[in-house]
Amino acid sequence: MVLEPDRTSFHKQYITILIVVINTIVFVILQLIPNQKMVIEEVAFIPKKLINGISIWNIFIAMFIHFNYLHLLTNMSIFFIVGYKIEKKIGHGLFFIIYIVSGICAFLFQTVLNLYNADLIDIKMFGASGAIFGILGFYLTIFFNKIYQNINLSHLFFYMLIHLIFLTAVIVHFGGFILGVIFGFIFMGVKKDDSTENSKRIVSWAALGHAYLLNEMLMHALKNLKFAIKVNPLDTTALMDLGYCYIKLGYFNKAINTYKQVVKIDPNKELAWYNLARIYFEIKQYNDALNVCNESLKLNANLKDALDLHKKILVKTSGLNIKGSSF
Repeated sequence: MVLEPDRTSFHKQYITILIVVINTIVFVILQLIPNQKMVIEEVAFIPKKLINGISIWNIFIAMFIHFNYLHLLTNMSIFFIVGYKIEKKIGHGLFFIIYIVSGICAFLFQTVLNLYNADLIDIKMFGASGAIFGILGFYLTIFFNKIYQNINLSHLFFYMLIHLIFLTAVIVHFGGFILGVIFGFIFMGVKKDDSTENSKRIVSWAALGHAYLLNEMLMHALKNLKFAIKVNPLDTTALMDLGYCYIKLGYFNKAINTYKQVVKIDPNKELAWYNLARIYFEIKQYNDALNVCNESLKLNANLKDALDLHKKILVKTSGLNIKGSSF
């Protein structure tokens, strides 16, 4: 199987997995204890308590409380789908900070709006929705141009619909989302140039294709090399390997086009000229083979393989009228 780009191995999703596990364990414990309702009311975030300096830590604890299976399932499923992508992109520490800060600020946002509303100042709030909406806002901001590659958008919009229609404290969700978007713009503004990262990624795909080629895993090599060239069409190393892969698979016309592309990019690639001559020889286009082989020898008169091929071509063309190449 060809590896997909930008994927994080399961065991490296440290924070994403940890948050899912903690939320699940807390939920299971709450289902088992006899005084569940009283405990939830005690640890829930209540704006009035915060204003009065009571149960301040609830603004953190409440993020890990869910009141039913749907609440937990929708939160954790969408969080896991998006979380691994963000965690890989920005690192474990920053990912955790954005998650926690989004959750806390979402509660604070709701508190500010409820200051002058006596009916809402005592509202009980809990759940990871504010933090997760912060992660979603961050995700949509930094991956806006690639969003179709990374997530099934129907899952994301279904999640938002469930929360905005059926759940309370809707402002919490918007507060977390807005903060996530702000974090996203800040991240894009201060992040370092990722050209080096992209370059390494290109090299890695080409190297992976080369490794498959060495191990005669030709179809895997073909897919990876094509991907490397799609990312960087001027990667002559990957093109050379792709041409050889085509030869091994018997796709001679594709191999010819590939090596022509190489010499167009770099006319001094003697091995590309040689491989092109070898293909022409194999398909019995001896006139073209001779002209292309001569190009290879012009670049390196001591290239043994080209010299040997040149002799074989001369034997085949002996006594024939050599015409100009159609190359």
